[in-house]
Formats: sequence, structure tokens, C-alpha cells
Amino acid sequence: MKALLVIALSSIFLGCSSQNDDFMQGRWCGKIESINNTAELILDYNDGKALLSIAEQGLLKYPVSELNISSNIIKFKLMLGKTIIQFEGKRIIDKNNDTEYIKGIYLQSGVTRHFELNHIGNTPIEKPYNNMIDEGKDETILLNRNKIVLSSRLRMPYKDSHQWAALIIPGSGPTDGDGNSKLLPAPNNSLLRLSNVLAKNGIPSLRIDKRGTGYSNNIGEEEIQDFTTFIEDSKAWLKKLKEYYPNRKIAIICHSQGSLIAMIVANLEGCDALISISGSGFPIDETLNSQTSNFNEELREKASNIISQLKDGKTVNDVPISLNMLFRKTVQPFLISYMKYDPRKEIEKASYPIMIIQGEKDTQTTIKDALELKAHAENAEIVILPLMNHLLRDVNNLMENKASYCEDRLPLSTDLEKKLMDFLNKTFHKNKNQ
Repeated sequence: MKALLVIALSSIFLGCSSQNDDFMQGRWCGKIESINNTAELILDYNDGKALLSIAEQGLLKYPVSELNISSNIIKFKLMLGKTIIQFEGKRIIDKNNDTEYIKGIYLQSGVTRHFELNHIGNTPIEKPYNNMIDEGKDETILLNRNKIVLSSRLRMPYKDSHQWAALIIPGSGPTDGDGNSKLLPAPNNSLLRLSNVLAKNGIPSLRIDKRGTGYSNNIGEEEIQDFTTFIEDSKAWLKKLKEYYPNRKIAIICHSQGSLIAMIVANLEGCDALISISGSGFPIDETLNSQTSNFNEELREKASNIISQLKDGKTVNDVPISLNMLFRKTVQPFLISYMKYDPRKEIEKASYPIMIIQGEKDTQTTIKDALELKAHAENAEIVILPLMNHLLRDVNNLMENKASYCEDRLPLSTDLEKKLMDFLNKTFHKNKNQ
């Protein structure tokens, strides 16, 4: 993704030097130019205060500074840490249709580009926060792995059904057992809510902090890690869960990158059911090639060449600055080890019941991934949830989708809970009768 703005988290207070009473309040929507494309721009103006959102860039309802509205000009600034972005637009009033437009330019780091906004009506009322009611209590469990202490939380339901116990394996990046990442400004608690939903249905679950996250935050540099490390850690946690619940059916519930890890672990250690949520259907080298396919031709070729070398097990010294985030030297050993595994081959080996769940509003994995997994697992069940996004929430638009990454406002998808429990109940009784 081409970064339009460098986002820095700080407290910004609105300073309004001048306002015009006839400027339409409510929501303004339009587009803002970046280097190679455009992004959706939203300005919410109410009671003299303006909040700016560029959801595709992770900027959500950010207060503007030095807002100045005259009869035909609007000016304001975004002050993002040390980065200052100046906006200036011309108001165009269509009295016949009772509408207003804004067309203008913004200045960032000496470069000017265009933006435009159209008034579309009132600012939508936000859904209230859905506070989670605890359905169980957590116990912290520690695991010593070669002198490194890893952590997890076991959520034990207040009313235990004594049927299943579940291992929850988180997704990519520095994601902890609650589903939160140090790369995001605030918690979303997606996996904590998933664990709580299981507890509500009488199922204890162990949600693990990956190395470098949560309370498992006592490791060295990222170059000493590889994909196999996460596999071995998850194997150890599965064994620990089986020790806690030797007479239970064991389910592995996995999210995103955790899907591949879970399938490898289940094939090695065994389980009674696996539920893959938002799992990729393709090996990481194919995914990276797909993600870089919209780069300009020169950059795309460089990315493809780097991916090819990593696939062959070779590190790459000459990485362009623009690709450093993806292929920096310290992450290359991880990518090399990651590319050795193919989710299609792993799911083909499965001898346990599988359910593949994919949300249509997911912008990180897609229905194509789910169908690819299903094509290699004849007996797997597949469920497509029309409103669910990558954070397991039902969302209606891009703003809700992006906001769910850094707020814990929405409950988990109702359909997710129903489909998950239907599958576990059916699988339990089927195994019990065999």
C-alpha cells in the first residue's frame, strides 16, 4: 500500500480561527490523490469541529487544526506529530440543488495533490459500544521453551459443557492472544471476544501470545525467528491443553496466518476438529506477488525478483527503500522458512473434520482463499458470511471495517457464533456415536 500520510499518534486539539455559519454541517465524502491512486476522503463537520478520515490509510476521525471557513474558501491542517499537511479548497455552492462541493489541493512535504468533497447529508450516528460480559474467568499459563517463557490465557467458562476444549492460534504480525497488535493504536479484542463466545457455550479455550507479543514479550531480534518457531510453539501449547483436558474433544480454532500453522500442527499432533477463519488458500510467495501486482512495472519486477530469490532460500542484500517494509533484511529468514509451506498441501493431509469460514467484507483474505482451501479438502465444510470482516465483526461500510481494527465497539458476528457452535455440536455427537 502506498502511504499517503505518516500516521503519528498524539493528542491534537482543534483550533478554529474562523468559521462561516452557512457552511453545511454533516458528512462530506470524496477522493484524495496519492502517488499512484486515490483514496476515499471523509470530512465530518459539526458544531464548528471537523474530523477527517482516510480509512484506507488508517486515519479515522482525526481532528483538524486551524480550521478557517470563509464565504468561498476552506482551509485546515492535519498535524500528525512532526508532519503537517495543509489543505485548501474552494467551496462551490449549487443553490438550485441545495448542494455544496469542495475542490482543492493539499500540501505535504513540498508536494501538492488534489482532493474533492461532496456534501452527502448528516453524519451517521455511531453504533453504541457493545460491552463484553465475561462468560468465564482467565487463568494465565506459562510455558518454558528453550529458556524463553511464553504466556497464554485459559478462559474457563462459568458453566462448562465438559465436551470440548479449544486452542486459539492468532494471525500474522505481532498479534497476541486477544487478537491485538502493537502495530495498531488501540485494542480490537477480536480473539478475546471469540474466547468469550466459546465460554458462553461451555467451552474452555487457550488463547496464546505469540513470541514478541503480550506477556510472551521476552525475545531477541526478529531475525532469530522463523516460521517453524511458531509451529513448534503451537505444538507445545496443544500438548499443554491436552494435559489440562485429557478427556475432552480438542478443537483448534485459527485465524488468518494461524490457519496454516494450525493445519501443520494438527497433522503432526492430531485434533478432533479444526476451524479455519480467514485463512489464506495460497503460499505466502504467491500472496506477496499478488499484493505487489499493482506496483509500477519497475517496482513490481524488483519485488518479483526478491520473492523468487527468497523462495530459493537466498537472502537479498539490495532491497529498494520502497520495498524495505516487506523485504527488510531482518524479516527475510522468516519469509524463507514461511515459503516452504503450502496451505493447499497441508489441508490435503487432514484426517479430522474441518470447517472453513470466510467473511465477504474481509479485505485481507477473500472468498477466493476459502474456495482454494475447499478445493483441496473435499470433506471440509465451507461457510461464507456476507457481512463479516477480518476482525470477525459484521460491518456495513469501509469506515466500520477499518475502525474495527482499532476499537472494540462491535460484537462478534452473530452468524459466526452460530455456525461455529453448530459445527462443534454436530462433530461432537457424530464422534460420540462412532
